[in-house]
Amino acid sequence: MAPLDSFKRAAIFHNAKITIFIHCEDMLKPDPTMVGQHTFQSGGEAAHHLQLHHLADTPAFSQVKIKLLHTCGALTLHGEPCLQALWNLGEKLVEQYKANGRDARYEKWANGSPRDWLQVDAKVVVHLDD
Repeated sequence: MAPLDSFKRAAIFHNAKITIFIHCEDMLKPDPTMVGQHTFQSGGEAAHHLQLHHLADTPAFSQVKIKLLHTCGALTLHGEPCLQALWNLGEKLVEQYKANGRDARYEKWANGSPRDWLQVDAKVVVHLDD
């Protein structure tokens, strides 16, 4: 048997990009002030619920793209809580990366056409620099 030291480690990836698709209803929560309606989660709530809070601990990524699909047709919403939840998530990820010493910024995009439930409704792209 060969000692573990003799095995070479795999090269560490740099400039890796990841794309994550999420359903908007996974970033919504019941509105405590309006019975029967839903509202957006904070960035921290969404990151924790979607288990994305660990992304900032992965140094290989140079870009994190999160694409939002509308799946909230059966929910009663006031305004655009899906978009607000996505923007909150982008801000939270930038905050977490900066806390880990990474230079981070995000851009947001929303589909301006009528809702097509099969198309990406919005996305956040977090750009990371070393």
